[in-house]
Amino acid sequence: MAPHATALSPFRVRPLSTEAKSIKELPGDEDHDVVFETKYGVRSITLNRPKKLNSLNASMIRKIVPRMVQWEQSDMANVIVLKGAGEKSLCAGGDVTALAEANRASEDGWKKSAEYFGLEYKLDHYISTYQKPYIAFMDGITMGGGVGLSIHAPFRIATEKTVFAMPETTIGFFPDVGASFFLPRMNGAVGTYLALTSERLSGVNVLYSGIATHYLHSSSLPEVEARLAEIRFSDTDDMNTRLRLINGTLEEFVTGLPYDQPMQIAGEVRKAIDRCFSKDSVDEIIAALKAETGPTEEWAQKQLATMQKRSPTAVHVTLRQMRSAQDWDIAQTFKREAQIATQFMKHPDFSEGVTALLVRKQKPTWQPATLDDVKNSKSTTDSFFKYDEANTLDLFTDRTYAEYPYPPELSMPSERDFRRILKAKQNITPSQLSKAMVEIFKRRQGVYEIVEEIRARKIVTNEAGHAQWAYDEFELAQEKREAQKASKAIQDKKDAQVATGKLEVLLGISGKDFVLIAASKAAMRGATILKASDDKTRELNKNTLMAYSGEAGDTVQFAEYIQRNAQLYSMRNETELSPPALANFVRGELASSLRSRKPYQVNLLLGGVDKDTGKPSLFWLDYLAALAEVPYAAHGYAQYYCLSILDKHHQRDISLDRGIELLNLCADELKRRLPIDFKGLTVKAITAEGVKDIPYDDDKIVKSA
Repeated sequence: MAPHATALSPFRVRPLSTEAKSIKELPGDEDHDVVFETKYGVRSITLNRPKKLNSLNASMIRKIVPRMVQWEQSDMANVIVLKGAGEKSLCAGGDVTALAEANRASEDGWKKSAEYFGLEYKLDHYISTYQKPYIAFMDGITMGGGVGLSIHAPFRIATEKTVFAMPETTIGFFPDVGASFFLPRMNGAVGTYLALTSERLSGVNVLYSGIATHYLHSSSLPEVEARLAEIRFSDTDDMNTRLRLINGTLEEFVTGLPYDQPMQIAGEVRKAIDRCFSKDSVDEIIAALKAETGPTEEWAQKQLATMQKRSPTAVHVTLRQMRSAQDWDIAQTFKREAQIATQFMKHPDFSEGVTALLVRKQKPTWQPATLDDVKNSKSTTDSFFKYDEANTLDLFTDRTYAEYPYPPELSMPSERDFRRILKAKQNITPSQLSKAMVEIFKRRQGVYEIVEEIRARKIVTNEAGHAQWAYDEFELAQEKREAQKASKAIQDKKDAQVATGKLEVLLGISGKDFVLIAASKAAMRGATILKASDDKTRELNKNTLMAYSGEAGDTVQFAEYIQRNAQLYSMRNETELSPPALANFVRGELASSLRSRKPYQVNLLLGGVDKDTGKPSLFWLDYLAALAEVPYAAHGYAQYYCLSILDKHHQRDISLDRGIELLNLCADELKRRLPIDFKGLTVKAITAEGVKDIPYDDDKIVKSA
């Protein structure tokens, strides 16, 4: 029996909106359309409308939300499992027929439909930022609304019965439920291809595409759920630790990949997808498909015929969505999608598409009728992307992230992962690259097959025998866009430091057998000094020290929480965590707070000396949960004025005395450059003997620059 698990930390679960806590069933809601079960630490949600392929409606959402709120706040709930009743489906989508009927019932019937989508997206966002491990059994048809309930989960289990698709353009709609976030992050132009064509993926191909994280036989799912109930979490396990434990459990049930299901999106078709669907206009995509010859000509003609059947408006909106959404975070995604969905409820194509295809069983009459009739894509789609700040969707929580926050090895390898490895290890052979990728992803089922497909298609060998990435125009543009985003993020961070008055100084220097950490004594907001003798350091154990900067309340609460947990661990286990272990624990807490209602604005340096080996370690962490082990580091204004000095003079085997000399050089430079008196420095050294104060002359006068 699994023991109950306490809340992971006071920063993980933030207050939810009043609406989230007050949602309840309404008169007329169906009975038993969702079934909830408890088995030890597992809480299961079963969508229970098998005759309608478990299609999602507001009645079901009003049942699911209160349970998930309750479980998130419960010490007894460890793992959430989503599944569908019957043999055919997890969830085949939303109940779109009812929405089309509402649209046609009255002039303002679209408002009721838009309200449903808002409620659905709130649930999907809540799932995507949920603070407990969440597992989706994608056993059977998983489309539309079913994708929203599953695609953002850290664990997405496909079976031999899984059928995945985003068929929205078929009915005059767009890929929603957070597809704006997921699809553009798929390899190359695959996400755009799936969005525009509604191509179906089945069985193991849902794993190969990266949509699923695991492939198991459907007969094993009851045993999987029973085994999950046996997992024991420690009270101190952070989210990533728990996810890795669950991953190990799921891997116990793999039985091999089916030999009779080749990779569907691979080889020449995969290359053609990038050639054609990487274009930025519908006209260019159509022209590229028409230009395909040889082994992909038949495939291209099929895609052309498919796109001609889709709603022209939906096709143009969807392509713009796939391009624009690359810059949206997860919260922005659902807010933007809510406004796009509202516009579609006002547009005739949605009601026509649903009624014609699902009720009359006829060919829809679109407005405009064909892709050729769309003369100006921008004017056709502008109303869908006009963002109304005053009427944004009020989500249940403000949690957000720019990339999925789960450990990368829990997913399938991506082309982006390949490029990252090649940038880090430039002199690596193709075979070494493949081996490295397989090891990074823990030799999980399906990893080798995906790695070999990407290697065969995208890796070339240079004259020296080293692996190189075969870039195409789409990838070059993508990398340029990512570099611009990174540059903007750095500038935004600098601007935020000035705007919030973070005129603080943190500096760390490591050497042969020590780590030095210095922190400014002034606690400031803007140019105002709140306190002139603030100690911004905390001893985590005898040989590890942490220094922090940021918002006053955030820093103190966070630092004290980390300090107490480190001390608690030492008391319970009669041993102390090493500096690297503490750094990773702190990083995990910062990562978790990013998904909270109010992420903590804390930047940190953590230094220590391993008491057994005597090895010094210095770690740089920022409020976005980035972690790096470095020989020297800085936060605040020290990073602008001191790092160049350390670049020039620092050596890894310097003595403590030399480290203090370098620290004084940096402090003098800060006094020259900064117009604000930071009231001197608190300086501490960490050695094998422990943490000790280092005298620093706060009154030293330095000639200004």
